[in-house]
Amino acid sequence: DDLDGDDVAEKAIWVKKTLPVLIVEGNAGASFFQRAGGYISLALAPVSEKEETFVDPRVIDAAALTREKIDNDAVIVLADVTRLPASAAARIADFVINGGGLWVVAGPKLDPSYYNSWSGGDGKLMPLKLGEMRLPKNGVQAAPGTFDHPVLRLFKDEVGQDLGEAVIDGYRYSSNLVEGALSAARYSDGEIFLATRNYGNGRVIVTTTPLDARMGSLPARPSFVPFVHEMTNWLAGGQTVDLNVRASWSPSLSLPGGGGLKAEYRSLENRGENMNRIDPTIDFNWGNRAPKEGFPADRFGVTWTGSLVPPVTGEYVFEITVDDGFQLKLDGEIVYEGEEAAQGRSSKVELVAGKPVVFSASYEEEWGGAWVTLSWERPDGVKEVVPASVFIPVSQDESRVILGGSFAKDPMGGERDVAASLGRRGKLLEIDGSAIPGEYLVGIPDVVQDLMLGEKEVPLVVEREGDESRLEFWNEDDRRLIRREVSLIELKSINDILAVLRGEGFGQEIWKILAIAALILFFLEGFLARWVSKSREAGEELKVDFDQRDEVSDAFLKSAAETKGAKGGIA
Repeated sequence: DDLDGDDVAEKAIWVKKTLPVLIVEGNAGASFFQRAGGYISLALAPVSEKEETFVDPRVIDAAALTREKIDNDAVIVLADVTRLPASAAARIADFVINGGGLWVVAGPKLDPSYYNSWSGGDGKLMPLKLGEMRLPKNGVQAAPGTFDHPVLRLFKDEVGQDLGEAVIDGYRYSSNLVEGALSAARYSDGEIFLATRNYGNGRVIVTTTPLDARMGSLPARPSFVPFVHEMTNWLAGGQTVDLNVRASWSPSLSLPGGGGLKAEYRSLENRGENMNRIDPTIDFNWGNRAPKEGFPADRFGVTWTGSLVPPVTGEYVFEITVDDGFQLKLDGEIVYEGEEAAQGRSSKVELVAGKPVVFSASYEEEWGGAWVTLSWERPDGVKEVVPASVFIPVSQDESRVILGGSFAKDPMGGERDVAASLGRRGKLLEIDGSAIPGEYLVGIPDVVQDLMLGEKEVPLVVEREGDESRLEFWNEDDRRLIRREVSLIELKSINDILAVLRGEGFGQEIWKILAIAALILFFLEGFLARWVSKSREAGEELKVDFDQRDEVSDAFLKSAAETKGAKGGIA
């Protein structure tokens, strides 16, 4: 081993204490054997209710989804759910964009036209176009030879034969994989069994057959339990925080969480200090309370600024429910304006999917109750509160917003500044200064601790180069290459070292240059002397003495003779 220093490598792994999974059952009135959600729940936690498991599934009826909180879940499973309310669909799309996992089990009750048109902040959610149910006469099997995805790596070879032996009596025909989607597995007749895609920071899986006894024996196979766990674990990977980064100036750690708008709260009577924060949406009902403790409950205003990125192309109508005044601007043009409590609508606004527009909204509260909600009706008919996923808290001339700060200890024991920022790259923890490979201990600013499950400190590893180093002597080519850029002295003895310490090592002889310069100056001096002398002769002055009136000077006579000769005589 030439160098011992490259025999060390650090890795930091984010360990979750539990993995909450929400299973939405679309066939709740049927028996257990006809409910895909029941089989999936049992596979995720095949123990009694009293025993604790890492995966924590809970099953709800589809009708209860609108009221269900999903912010703390890692994965949502839609088990043969016919369709979703608009508000629930928008919340789930935001959930996936922000790192959540979505598993759609496409059974016979599912409405394919609804799911094919389901869109969010990153386009259509489904990785493929779903069609009608097919019921092959003798059924089909999953083909392990087509398993081409990390989620199925355990089942591709001999282990996967167990899944391949199950008979599947029916599935949904599918086509047209969207850009970036993958066909992860197929049936024995070549049709798609499982498709996946990344969506924002999250992940989506669609299985084209219901995972219950209605359509085959797949849930009865021994490999079904690890199959469901592998699917769930992969889907939850979008929420994993990668604590290992490459070496760069100001190494940064990506944080989960969505966008929002930069909000400035101020008193209309200039009382107290302004309050600045990031609001995910404009959806508040303060009533008679203040927006924050220590802030006035009346006579205050809010300004929200940032960018809005439309999810689909077409005409939008904004709806505002407010008390008291509200103004909305897009790209500097007023879209809506009202000065008193009202519920109003804007005119139609044409927006292009993925093209950011400058967003600005202002609100003023006078007296009494205070509330404001900004919703929209999208071109696809969806009505919802404008979600956080379409907002970026920076405008076109800004790069990021600083949310908070803390400190980090680098591998050398030094203290570094840490900034939590939000910009076009999402939420980041940025460590100031150049990266030193090794382990850092990073303090989490209070404002983003909820995104890190309440952790106040986390390890962060700046990765080293993974290749083995080689110790080799210089050759003449190496020396020539170095001499092109810098002066190089090879120390071969103690005397050479002492000479360098005395300042005798570097430099080059310049006596030839100085001698040539002196010779040039010598000739230049002679040339200048002759030029000055001639200039003086050309400018010589003649003097006439008028005091000797009776005597004509020789100089005057000489000058007169020259003049006479030049004119040819005197008249």
